[in-house]
Amino acid sequence: MSKMLEKNYGLINAGKNGCPGKHPHPQPSTSTASKAVLCAALVGLMAVGAAGQAFAADNGMMAGKEKCYGIAKAGKNDCKSMTGSHSCAGMSTKDNDPNDFKMVNTGECAKDGGTIAAPTK
Repeated sequence: MSKMLEKNYGLINAGKNGCPGKHPHPQPSTSTASKAVLCAALVGLMAVGAAGQAFAADNGMMAGKEKCYGIAKAGKNDCKSMTGSHSCAGMSTKDNDPNDFKMVNTGECAKDGGTIAAPTK
């Protein structure tokens, strides 16, 4: 019976874990499958967090701010280009591109020389 328990439950000798005698202690598993599941879970959590931030920004969570097109300096835009020439903040290549926007305080866009009307694609 003792041999069967050692085989099936991974019994560990006292010298390895500090417990007197033999006790059933499962051996830690570092299988590739469990690592893949853990990585997928972490990636999923990060994606949900990023999507939540984007959702909050697009749904008025930035009270007192508005998108102002045509005022962003090269590399200083706040999001993707309306034409699809780039897909991220800080990637604009020219100053005052009418397809890139910068978030400004409500009412300041016209003063800065921009427009709140999104350009048509």
